[in-house]
Amino acid sequence: MSHRRSAAVLFLSLIVPVAFAAQPAERPRRDPPPPADRPDQAPAREPGREQPVRTRDAARPREARPGEPGVSRPPVTREDLRARLERRAEQIEREREALAALRQRLDRGEEPDAIVRDMGRSTGGPPFREEWRDRPQPGQPGPEDRRRLTEFLREHAPDLHQRIERLNTTQPPITERLLARMGPRPTELVQLKESNPALYALKLRELDNAVAIVEQARALGQAWAAGTQDGPDATQARRLLRQAIEKQVDVRSEIQALDIAELEKRLADLREEFRLRRQDRASAIERWADDMGKMAEMIGRLIKEGPRDGADRPRPDAPAPDPARPGSREPR
Repeated sequence: MSHRRSAAVLFLSLIVPVAFAAQPAERPRRDPPPPADRPDQAPAREPGREQPVRTRDAARPREARPGEPGVSRPPVTREDLRARLERRAEQIEREREALAALRQRLDRGEEPDAIVRDMGRSTGGPPFREEWRDRPQPGQPGPEDRRRLTEFLREHAPDLHQRIERLNTTQPPITERLLARMGPRPTELVQLKESNPALYALKLRELDNAVAIVEQARALGQAWAAGTQDGPDATQARRLLRQAIEKQVDVRSEIQALDIAELEKRLADLREEFRLRRQDRASAIERWADDMGKMAEMIGRLIKEGPRDGADRPRPDAPAPDPARPGSREPR
C-alpha cells in the first residue's frame, strides 16, 4: 500500500508541471518507417509451430528480498543495532559540527546566499534542505500568500475553495505545488476584482481548471495502479481530463486576448500622445527655452548681488577666522 501511495505521489508530482505548462505547439505525426530487410534478422516464425516464450524471470532469476510479500525479515541482533546507533550518532555529530561552522561563517559576515548553497553539502543534504522547502522561488507566492489566497477563495469562491480543500486532504504536497505555480497573489485578485472583473473571472476559471486537471490525472493514475486502466472509470477520467485541458486552453486564449486588447489600447494612447507632442513642437520648444532663460536670469542676479546679510555669518560655536589665512574674512 505504501509503495502504491509513493508511486501515486510521484505520478502527480510529474503531472503538475505538465498540467500547468503553456499549450504545446502541435507537431506533425510521422509514421515509423517500415523495417528494412536485414540479413541478421531472425527468420519468420513458422505457422503452426509454437515458439518458446522467454520471460524476464526465466532469463534472469532474482533472489527474494526481505520485506517482500512472503519473505520474512531477519531478526535484528544486538550487534547490528549497536552498529546502526553508532553510525547515526556519528552522523548527528558531523551535522552538529557542520552547523557550528556555518554559524561561524554567518557571524563573520559572509553572504547568507553563499551559506545556504553550502548547507546541503556540508550537513548531508536532504534532512537540512527540508527546512528550506517552503522558501518561495522568485516570482512565486510564498506560504503566507497561499494562506491569504485560500482565505480569499473561501469568501469569494467557496466552490473552488472546497475543491482545493478536498484535494489538500488527500494530497497536501500536490496542492501546495498547485497553488505555488498557478495561484495568483491575493493582492492581484483584489485589484482585478475591482478594476478588471473580466480578467478576475478568467483567473478563477484558470485555477479551477488546474484543479480539475490534477483531479482527473490522479484518478487516471489510480486506475493504472489498480490495473483497471481499460475500465469505465478510467475511460471517464480520460474524457474529463481532456475536457479540462480544452477548457484550460480556451481560458488562456481569452486571457491572452485581453492582454492584447490592453496593449493595443496602451499603444493607441501612446500614439495620440506622440501626435500631440509633434503638433505642439514649436510652442513646446518656445516654452522650454523661455523657462530656461528665466532660470538663468535669476541665477545670474543672485551671483551678481552676492550673499545676503547674515548668510555667511559664522555660527556661535564656529572657530574665529584667521586674518592671515588667505580667503578668510572677519565676521561682520
